[in-house]
Amino acid sequence: MKKISHISLLQLAFGAVFLALALNVIYLSISGVHFISGKNIRDFATGNGITTRTLYASRGSIYSADNELLAGDIVSYKLVAYLSETRKDIGDVPAYVTDPAAYAKALSPILNMPEEDMLEILQSEGQYLVEFGTYGNDLTPATKSKIEALGLSGLELTAQTKRNYRYGDFASYILGFASNNEEEHEIIEGKMGLEAVMEEYLKGKNGTIQYLTDSLGYNLPNGMTNKIDAKNGNDVYLTIDTNVQRDLELQVNNLAQVDTVESVWAAVMEAKTGKILAIATSPSFDPNVKDIETYNDPFINTPHEVGSVMKPFVYLTAYDQGVDLNQTFMSGSFDVGDGGQYISDWNLSGWGTMSLNDGLIRSSNTAIATILTNYVSKETLRDKYYKLGFFQDTTVSGLQSQAGLDNMDGSLRDFISAGFGQSSSWTALEMLKAYSVFANDGCTVDPYVVDYVLDSATKSVVLKTETKKSDKIFSSEAIEHVKSLMSEVINNPEKGSGTAFKMDDIHLFGKTGTGELIENGAYASGKYTYSLAGLAPYDDPEIIVFTGMRSRDVTEARFVAQPELVKTMVRSALSSLNQKKTGTTSQSNLEFTLNNFTNQSVDYARSMVEYNKASAEVIGDGQTIIDQLPKGGQKIAVNSKVFLLSDGSNITMPDMSGWSRKDVSSFCSLTNMNIQFNGSGSVTSQSIPEGTAITSDMEISVNAT
Repeated sequence: MKKISHISLLQLAFGAVFLALALNVIYLSISGVHFISGKNIRDFATGNGITTRTLYASRGSIYSADNELLAGDIVSYKLVAYLSETRKDIGDVPAYVTDPAAYAKALSPILNMPEEDMLEILQSEGQYLVEFGTYGNDLTPATKSKIEALGLSGLELTAQTKRNYRYGDFASYILGFASNNEEEHEIIEGKMGLEAVMEEYLKGKNGTIQYLTDSLGYNLPNGMTNKIDAKNGNDVYLTIDTNVQRDLELQVNNLAQVDTVESVWAAVMEAKTGKILAIATSPSFDPNVKDIETYNDPFINTPHEVGSVMKPFVYLTAYDQGVDLNQTFMSGSFDVGDGGQYISDWNLSGWGTMSLNDGLIRSSNTAIATILTNYVSKETLRDKYYKLGFFQDTTVSGLQSQAGLDNMDGSLRDFISAGFGQSSSWTALEMLKAYSVFANDGCTVDPYVVDYVLDSATKSVVLKTETKKSDKIFSSEAIEHVKSLMSEVINNPEKGSGTAFKMDDIHLFGKTGTGELIENGAYASGKYTYSLAGLAPYDDPEIIVFTGMRSRDVTEARFVAQPELVKTMVRSALSSLNQKKTGTTSQSNLEFTLNNFTNQSVDYARSMVEYNKASAEVIGDGQTIIDQLPKGGQKIAVNSKVFLLSDGSNITMPDMSGWSRKDVSSFCSLTNMNIQFNGSGSVTSQSIPEGTAITSDMEISVNAT
């Protein structure tokens, strides 16, 4: 047999390779598929093998003045499993489920899913990918970490984001709500309240990421070709103090439980800055479920005939016009001279002859009629009213407030009625601003609820609300004189018309008001609004409380529940302000800057927290920290709690006895739990027992002192 030389063998090998390459070129030109690898090269060449995906920016969060999260995105995860053996990674490494039985055994305890049910899904015939129903949705970061630690091919965890309001019905008309876009579910958009008006700050800017895809259009593992990071939205910090707000919510709800009470509205404001510390209404709504009865905010956007809370402004105007308020008049009734019904005092008979000063203390309508008929012109009073901000559309931190009705151009009766809070109408927001003249030497300050906005990445301030003060409207002498009369209203047991609001421990001054309600173009029989505007303490007012309620009938709640609301809120607000003052005197050696412990070991994080004399609360049974509250870089007080979320999937309920509201909020924020918090102090009891396993979106009810 003739031997084949080495050269001939080499020639044959080269010929075979050349033939294969030639056949591959011919096959590729016809089919677009690489003959050897099976990849669809035509798709890659025409761009069909590259997919661009949006990287959605996280929406900024909304925080209270005391740094509690009020509105934020909850990120959970969805698990899918790829079954098709055509899905491979670089180097033909399998990127699909390779052993359904082993996968089911490993995953079922993590997802709390029966192993046989999971195995049935993983053995589905002809499916490219499969999902696991409710077992595979809304997974926590800890569960995600546990699944990733298995190192199983073919599993993919995708983030799912929705807006969450940690305290539910809590300053709801102020916060409003944001919801997922119906067409592009990953986008969360502000629809109402601050979520809507602060949209440009909160929404962030999306990025993009490009992937190589297989012939079916699915992303190839490790196939990223380009990435532009998203810029997350900015964080909005409010003036709302959660302790004061929670107290107000409780008081408003208590008042709303009275059978004869139809609706309630109330707010507490720093008298010299305009910062609203708390604002609440009933009815209200939970932005998580959007059970909204009306989109009209009862405090900001619902005008009423407010009654006698308007009288102090008539007296201020009269004083500055040189009217002698010591002069006497006959109370009881006043003939307007138009042939209509006489204007009467609230007790119908009056108090005989008395001074105009006593007219404010006793809340006499005939005193107002006497002043406006004889001493103060319509033009003068209207000028003061407009300088106070009445009858003008306005905003509070961008939230629109529609003005009340100016009916002073009507008859003389309408003009006089506007002096004691009838005929025209006013919003509670207008009254809150107007009463600030008594704390600012005759000037008003504009109320606001957004304190500042922080860039989410750099933590630099991108927006800061400054106190806005008006020009001087009333003289210092007028302010001091009318203040003294308003003190008598509350504290004079013989003459005062608002003595139900008297406080033994704090010198409160203010004015009550009763207004009639218009229904179907006429005053409704037996229906009223009851209001109180109050300031404290007397010598140097720090806070203003304005509250009102609408009754279905004459109600004793104005003498019991409404005064209780006011007294509670005065104490709560002043206590909060005093704590802030005392907390800034010697804090330098009582604070430390918290480290960022993400990706650090649990033992290291715990030791560093305890080294700084704080308490480490580790969540889960993992070995590595994946999140924490407070965040790294923040200054915190010694002896405070630091919550550290580990990568373990076994999370159980701790004993929360003695925890603060902020502690409970931090724990629930990291574990995706919802809170119902009753009370304002330290935790006394909890609805979920210690040691109970925690699942995503579980709700806990906590009672506190």
